[in-house]
Amino acid sequence: MKENISLATAVLAIIIAIVAVVTSLVITPDLSIGAGSIGENELLDNAVTSQKIKDETIMLADLSSEVLASMSGVVEILDNSITGDKIVNGTITNADIFESAEIDPRKISGTAWTAINDGSGTNLDADLLDGIDSSQFLRNDISGAIEGDLTVNGSITHKNETRHYTLPHCAFVATDSDAPYQHYSGILVNSDPAFLSHAYSAPVNLPEGAELKKITVRYSRPDADASCTVSLLKYAEWFTLLVSSDLPQTPPGTEENYEIDHDEYIVTENTSYVFIISIDNNDSTYDVMVAWVCLEYIVTSSLP
Repeated sequence: MKENISLATAVLAIIIAIVAVVTSLVITPDLSIGAGSIGENELLDNAVTSQKIKDETIMLADLSSEVLASMSGVVEILDNSITGDKIVNGTITNADIFESAEIDPRKISGTAWTAINDGSGTNLDADLLDGIDSSQFLRNDISGAIEGDLTVNGSITHKNETRHYTLPHCAFVATDSDAPYQHYSGILVNSDPAFLSHAYSAPVNLPEGAELKKITVRYSRPDADASCTVSLLKYAEWFTLLVSSDLPQTPPGTEENYEIDHDEYIVTENTSYVFIISIDNNDSTYDVMVAWVCLEYIVTSSLP
């Protein structure tokens, strides 16, 4: 009987000891678990969350191939965590950039047209300007034409432009209807040597504002005893003499250009001008022969 009590007591003591050990393991908060004592089979699903893992301790190398293969969706990336040295050249294309993306022009190299390099001195060409091709514009450095009407509300100032007003021999007529004269082979002559000192006239139409610079006469006067006077007059109340000159003798069989000396004259009003040639023969119809008269002038204002 005593032996049975002793055996029961011993078993009870052992049970109490085991309970004490287990209890100490459960209620001791600072008990450490040995390395490698917890494997993947000892953890429940979702038992380890992001709050239980230190930052930067889980790397791509820690993930299984199955996990990596399943990461085909959008992965959250911290701001500024991807820099240029982490991107392989040529892997970012236009298709990867939103149309609404605002890229700082300073981040673009080459000759891209941006807000920074837009303007004078860029040497960038636009295909169109407000939808119009450059061939439809007039340039200020070359000649051009306007296919249509042009209205200018203001004045147009021209640079100095030299013009010539030529009076051919056939433009002159006798001032006296009874006086003989003749246009012969491109020259004006007095056909009657006995009819002395007769004048022939031609109208001159110079634009207002024109500055008369030079008068040239193409003529021949081989006879020293003959004479020829050329004059330019303005018709205002009565004829006002502007310039006059006697043509010098020329060698027989030649024609010469003779420039008439005069003070510069500016046409200040719309008026009529007339050029007079007075021919005084000696003994031959061809003592004096005139081919043409040319007036050179400069204009600085708009002309019709």
